[in-house]
Amino acid sequence: MPRPIRWASTPALRALRVPARLILAERSVIHPARDVEQRVKALDPLLDVEVVSRTTHALSLQRPGLVTARIFEADRRVPG
Repeated sequence: MPRPIRWASTPALRALRVPARLILAERSVIHPARDVEQRVKALDPLLDVEVVSRTTHALSLQRPGLVTARIFEADRRVPG
């Protein structure tokens, strides 16, 4: 299994103080998506996690409509 990337470290996740959404590919070889989902939800309830089934690390190419929709949803949540 590949080593976790630094932004997903426990201290980095705990340092987030804003609502955030992680969109994870279920079949990514970079990280075990379901494990990351459980870890993130345990660390901070403000972090929203979505695991997209039957996708790989190329999630944004495989499901561009979904990724675009999630970006626009996040933009609507930001005041101003």
